Amino acid sequence: MIETSRATAVEETDIKTELKAEEIAIWIAIEFCIRIKCIDFLFSTLLNKFTEYKLEEAFFKNLETFIIGGSFKDMILSNYILRKIVSISFWLNSLNNNNDL
Repeated sequence: MIETSRATAVEETDIKTELKAEEIAIWIAIEFCIRIKCIDFLFSTLLNKFTEYKLEEAFFKNLETFIIGGSFKDMILSNYILRKIVSISFWLNSLNNNNDL
C-alpha cells in the first residue's frame, strides 16, 4: 500500500518536472524568436509543433507575458500574425472565463 502511494508520488513529480521543462522550452523558444526577429517562424513552425504536442495552451500563456511586456512593439508584424495574436487574446480570455465558472 505504501509502495503504491510512493510510486504515484514519483509519477506525479515526473509529470510536474516534464511540464516545467516543456514550459521552459516554450519560453526560451519564444524569447529566442523575438530576439532574432523570426516572428513568422514562431507563429508558423513552432506554433504548429507545440499544437501537435498539445502544448498550445502553455505556448499562449507564455506568449501573453511577452505581448504584455511589449516585446513586439518595435516589430512590423504581418496581418496574419496580428490576427493570430488577437485570436490568442480572445482564446486566453475564454479560458479565463471558463475557469471562473
